[in-house]
Amino acid sequence: MRAWKKLLLGLGGAAVMVGVACAGVAGPCWSAWWSYGVVEWTCPAGVMPYLSVETSAIGRGVKGTVHVNAIGQLYDEQLNPTYTSPVRRFSPTLALVKPDGTELPLEAERRWKSPWAGRKYAEFFLPRDLPDDDYLLRVRAKVPSGETTLDVPLPLYRPALEHVLTDAPLYRAGQTVKARAVLLEAGSLAPLDDRPGRWRVWDPSGELVMEEKARTLAFGATGTTFPLAPDAPPGIWSIGFESGALTTRHEFEVREYRLPRFLVTLEPTERWYGEGGHAVVEGTARYTSGAPVQEAAVALSVSASGAWPPPNEWLESRVLQTDREGKFKLDLGAVPGDLVGKVTLGVYAQVTDETGETGAGSASVLLSEDAIAVEAVTELEGGLVPDANNRLYLRVTTPEGKPLPGVKVKLRREWDSRDPGLEAETDADAVAKFQFDPGQPVTVTEPALPVRPAAADVPVRLVEITDEVSGNADLALSELGDKLAVAWRPCANLVDARDAGVAYLRAGPGGVSALWTGEFTPVVRACLRDGARGARLRGGPDRVVNVGFALTNPGVSTVNATVQLFAGNDEGVSEAFADAARAARACVAGAQDGGKLPAAWTFVIPGEGSAPRLSRVGAEGDEAVARYLPCIERALSGARTDGAVSEEVAGLLTASVYAASSSGSSWTSPSSYPGFAFVATVAEQGTSTLRMPVGAVPSLRLRFSEVVVNPGAEIELTALRGPDFYGEFPAEMRLVQGDRLLVKFPFDPEKRLGKFIVPGEASGFAWVEWGGARALLYVRPRAELNVALSSSANWHPGAEASLEVKTSTRAGPVAAGVTLAGVDSAMAAIAPLPAPDDWAKVTVIASSASPAFGILDAKALQTGQVSGEFAAQATVLRVSSLPPSQPGSDNVNTSAMGVADAETPLTESFYGLYAEARKAVKNWEKSAPSGELFTAEKMVKLWESTLREHPARDPFGRLLHLSVLPQNLLALADPRVMVSDAGRLPEDVENWPAYVAEEAP
Repeated sequence: MRAWKKLLLGLGGAAVMVGVACAGVAGPCWSAWWSYGVVEWTCPAGVMPYLSVETSAIGRGVKGTVHVNAIGQLYDEQLNPTYTSPVRRFSPTLALVKPDGTELPLEAERRWKSPWAGRKYAEFFLPRDLPDDDYLLRVRAKVPSGETTLDVPLPLYRPALEHVLTDAPLYRAGQTVKARAVLLEAGSLAPLDDRPGRWRVWDPSGELVMEEKARTLAFGATGTTFPLAPDAPPGIWSIGFESGALTTRHEFEVREYRLPRFLVTLEPTERWYGEGGHAVVEGTARYTSGAPVQEAAVALSVSASGAWPPPNEWLESRVLQTDREGKFKLDLGAVPGDLVGKVTLGVYAQVTDETGETGAGSASVLLSEDAIAVEAVTELEGGLVPDANNRLYLRVTTPEGKPLPGVKVKLRREWDSRDPGLEAETDADAVAKFQFDPGQPVTVTEPALPVRPAAADVPVRLVEITDEVSGNADLALSELGDKLAVAWRPCANLVDARDAGVAYLRAGPGGVSALWTGEFTPVVRACLRDGARGARLRGGPDRVVNVGFALTNPGVSTVNATVQLFAGNDEGVSEAFADAARAARACVAGAQDGGKLPAAWTFVIPGEGSAPRLSRVGAEGDEAVARYLPCIERALSGARTDGAVSEEVAGLLTASVYAASSSGSSWTSPSSYPGFAFVATVAEQGTSTLRMPVGAVPSLRLRFSEVVVNPGAEIELTALRGPDFYGEFPAEMRLVQGDRLLVKFPFDPEKRLGKFIVPGEASGFAWVEWGGARALLYVRPRAELNVALSSSANWHPGAEASLEVKTSTRAGPVAAGVTLAGVDSAMAAIAPLPAPDDWAKVTVIASSASPAFGILDAKALQTGQVSGEFAAQATVLRVSSLPPSQPGSDNVNTSAMGVADAETPLTESFYGLYAEARKAVKNWEKSAPSGELFTAEKMVKLWESTLREHPARDPFGRLLHLSVLPQNLLALADPRVMVSDAGRLPEDVENWPAYVAEEAP
C-alpha cells in the first residue's frame, strides 16, 4: 500500500474515533482492529488467525487462480472459542513446495484483488516443465498479529491410461504374485516415465493388505511382487497401481488347484456340415508327457445353439472309451434334410483314466444350410429404403466365418427370376459395396422350423451312472445304463408328467440284487426294482452303482380313481388307490377314447389288514371304455396301504379313463414381414439368402470421401439431404476431437461440399457434427509400431530357451518396451487367460454398441485389424461412443481449510508453569509448621509467586493468572489436587472455580 494511502487511512480512522468519542456513544473494539485486523464491537480475549484456500484451473504453463480467505477465531477470557470474523488486513504470498521439500516462490500476475473483506485472489502460472508428482501450494499470509501458513495439496498428473497385468490368473496360498503396470499419456499414448504412484493389494473382503511406493521406469513400466501368506483366504483378489487420480485394478484368483495330468482335444472332421453331411467329432487324450491316455472312460454331452432343433438323440449323454492311442470318436450321423439356417453344436468331453484323474475338452460343430454366409450393413436404420438410391455393405464368408476377399459376389432379387443382379468385388476384409435401387418391398417369409418333442421319444433319460465307491464311470457302467434305460421304460408310464431321482443298485455279473430309491411313489419303486432284476454288470465283482435319471411320461392314457369314505379315516387310503390307478395305466395303453367306467365299487379295508375287498355296483358311464373294466378292477384290488389303517375303513370307489392327446404338429408356422429378399452368389462357392427390413432415410447424412487416412491427407465432406430436411448449411465446418478443434474449413452450401487437409498432429478418431448428423474418420498414428517374435522351433528338456523380439516402425527399427507373458497351456484349462488384444481395452476409448457384421468395431479399426476400404466404411457407421474430449489437460481444482489452534500453545505454556507450581507446593508441605493448612488463598499466592519467577503467557500474550485459565486447566490447580497429604487441607471445602472467579487476579 502506498504511503499516501496509509496516511489517508490513518487520518480517516482518527477522525472516526474522535467523532465517536465526541458523540459519547460506544464504538468498535479498536484493540481488535489494531492487533488482529478484525472489526468487532466487543473486545475478545484474543484472536487466532487461520486461512481457507480454493484454487481454480491450476496447471503447468496455464493461468490459474487462487482465492485466500483470512479468518480470525475469537476467544473469550477463558480461551473458549466463540465465533469467527474475517481478518481484514492481511498480505498473502505463494510458493510451490516440491516433493523434496524445497520451495519455489510464485509471483502473482497482477496485484491481489479483494472482492470483499477477508478475501483476496490473484492469478499465477506454474512452470511448464514440472514433472508429474504430488506438490504442495504453500500460502503464507502476514496478519497484524504475525504470520499464518496453510499447505494445499496440489497433485499435478497428466491424464493417463494404465494397463495392469499379473504373471498368472490363478495362484495358490503361499505363492508369489508378480505384477506389472504400464502408464501411457491419454492423448498421445506416449509412455509416462518417472511417474510416482503406489501399488496396492486388496484381499477378497476388500481389505487393503499391501501398499508400497513406486515410480515408473523407461517406457512407463513399473512392477512389484506380493508374497501370499500360507493361510491367504481363497477368492478374488485385486492389485492396482495408483498414480494421481488414476486407479486401475486387475483381478486374480487364489485357491487350491492342480494342473491336469493330461489334456483333452476335440476336433470336428469338417469345418462345417450341410444337409446330408456326416457329423463326426474326433478326440484325443494325452498326458502332458505326450503319452496317450489308454482305455479311459469318455463321458460326452452335446448342446445346441441356434433356432433349428437337432435330433433329440444327438443331445443324449453317452459314454465311450479311448483306444490305445488315446483317441475316441463321436459319430452323430447324417445331418437331417430339414436343416434351416445355421446352428452350432457344443460337444463337451470328460475323460477319466484308470487312476481316477479327469480331464476335459470341448469343440464346436457348425451346421449350415448354405455354402456361404452373408451379412449386411446400411446407414438407413439397418434396412433398405424403397425406390431410393441405397448403399449396402455386404460381407461374404464361408459358413464357419472364413473371409472370402477378392471374390466377385452377385446380388439379385429372390422374387424376380428375370433380375440380372448386381456384381461387386469384396475388399481385403471380404466386404463388397453395392449402390442400387431395391424397388418396392415384398412379403419376406422366414422358413418354419421342425419341432422334435422329447417327451414321447425319451421316457428314460440317464443323467449319470458312476461307481459309488470310486466316483468313476467306465464302459461297463455305460452298458448297464443302456440296459436300465430300456428296462425302465414302462415305469415312465406311472409318473404324472416328469419325475427325477437317484437309485443305488448292487449289481454284478449275476444281475441286480438290490435297489434303493426314495424319491418315487411305491408303485414306481416296485416297477424300477422289477425292471432292474435282469440287468447285468459285465465283468468283475459286485459294485454299488449310483444312477441319476429322469422319467418322463410319454403321453399314455391314464386312469383316475376317486374315493368317497363311508366310515373310518383316510389314513393313506386315497394315496393307495391313486398308486393302483397308475398301475392300471397298462390296461388302457393305446386307448383312443376316454370316459367314466360304467361300474363302481364299494370297498372295505379291515383295521387289522391292508388289502381292500372290492364289490362291483352299477353306475352310469361310457360304454366305450367298458372293455377296460376287468383289467382296471384287478389293478385297483392290488391297492396297499402298508398297514397304515388302524380301524376298518369303508367307502365308494369310482374310476375314469383319460385318453392320451395327439402329439401335435411337427413343424412351427412360418413368419412373414414386409422387406426385401436377395440371393447372394459367389461362383464355385455357393449361395445364401439375404433378408432385409424396410429402412428410412434420415433428414441429413454427412459422409467423408475416406474414413481411414494419414495425417496430411486431403479429404472431402459431402452432405446428403433427406426428404424431410429443412434449413441452410453453414459456410464453415469444424473437424474436432471432443472439445479440441483440429481444423476449420470452408463449406459450399450450394454444392454441399467441403475440403480440408488433415492436420499433421491429428491422431485417432476425429469427426464433423452438424444438424444432428455426424461423419467420422480415423487418422492413423504417424509411427505405427510393429512387433515380430521368433524362436527356435523346439526346445528339449534342460535346454535354454530363447526368444527374439524385433520392434519397428515404417521408418525402421525402434526401441520399445516389450511385455512377454507365457503361461503353460494346461493353465488355460482351469483359468481364463488374457486375450491377445488385451492392450486395446486401455488404448481404445471409442466403442461400438453393435459392431459391423458382428465383429468389426472401433477397437478392430484402431488396432489395425481392418484393412479393406469398404470394411472401414461399414465399421465407422457402427461407432457409437467417442471420447468426450481430447485428453491432455491436467488442471487441478482443490481447496484446504486451516485450523485455529490456541489450545496447543496454551497447554504447552501452562504445563511448564504447572510443574514449577507443584514443586513449590511440595516444598511448602515439607517446610510448613505442623497444623498449618493449605487453603485456597494460599494456593493463589503460591501460584502468583511462581508466575513471577517463571513468567508464562497464553497465545495472546497474557500472563497465565488463574483467572484466565480455562476450566479444564484450572481444575488441575485445585488445592485438593496439588497437595499430596489431605491432612493439610481444611475440612471446610472451598469451591475452587468460584473462589478464583471472585478473589484471584
